[in-house]
Amino acid sequence: MKQLTTNIDTPILTYLSIFEEAIPEFLHDYLEIKEMKRLKGIGLFCGCDYTKLFNCRFFYSRFDHSLGVALIIWHFTHDKKQTIAGLLHDVSSPVFSHVVDFLNNDHLTQESTEKSNQEILANAQELLVLLKRDQILLEDVIDYKKYPVADNEKPQLSADRLEYMLSSGYILGRHLTLEEIKTIYQDLTLLTDEQGQSEIGFQTLKTAELFTHNACLVAKIYLSNEDKLALQLLADIMKRMMQEHYVTMEDFYQLTEAEMINIIENSPYQPIYHCFQELTKVKGSDKEMIGKYCVNIDVKKRYVDPLVNNQRISQISTKAKQWIDEICFEQRTPYAYIDLEDFRDDH
Repeated sequence: MKQLTTNIDTPILTYLSIFEEAIPEFLHDYLEIKEMKRLKGIGLFCGCDYTKLFNCRFFYSRFDHSLGVALIIWHFTHDKKQTIAGLLHDVSSPVFSHVVDFLNNDHLTQESTEKSNQEILANAQELLVLLKRDQILLEDVIDYKKYPVADNEKPQLSADRLEYMLSSGYILGRHLTLEEIKTIYQDLTLLTDEQGQSEIGFQTLKTAELFTHNACLVAKIYLSNEDKLALQLLADIMKRMMQEHYVTMEDFYQLTEAEMINIIENSPYQPIYHCFQELTKVKGSDKEMIGKYCVNIDVKKRYVDPLVNNQRISQISTKAKQWIDEICFEQRTPYAYIDLEDFRDDH
């Protein structure tokens, strides 16, 4: 993969090169617009990089994820419009990503932060100049959801869902290897879904099972007490900081995480943030734990039921159906808590 002025770290380049050996020439200038550059300071894993509850291999940003999505789309379509739309799909990602959804009480859909994406793109002057130069209409790249290969409804497999399942398994969960990612990716092809639209799917059952097992392990991370409590604790810290005018909602969409953390470190909430950083264990309970920092929330269930040739894997693999059902019907202790005095507003 050709080294760019984007200063992508070698481990990330090694991972992304599985999707495409080289970044397409037409994409280079789009990587340099300010809306994309800001994403280099926004992590994909919603603040999990900053707590000892998780052990990420390295920092993986929304910029890296967006480039990965674009490379996957290009690999399967060689369509510039779809590829650029995929690249731009996360420009509205705020600091700590879905933590702001938790702040907005949008735990189940985690889409509240997506609303401003089209507005940001419509006012991105560098982008508009590039689109005019390349004779591409803004309406062709402003909403990647119009392209089924880029995005589709769960539990189908799209470029966006494929990339974050693979990167989460490799970097966050650390249960997926680069060789396994190569095996998975090389088995993928474009298939036709039940509605007659294009969908990324698998050619062989064995490889589809490998991916589905990984995807379900990733889903369990995002359903875990550790993840839910970490995101809610960070959201509560940010909520208090907003209420006391240390930050504004606009700051979430303009600053990087390093800049936001610097503000936290110079606020009265530094001790609680340090507690968040040093967390190594979350406890579960069937009842609310009074006097503890305790959460009880339902969150978005992230899973896939990919196509294998012309069938969903749940229809042809007993193992895969069991894994998927474990996510769909997941049961966990209602409450998660840590030994921190509860400071949330709803108690």
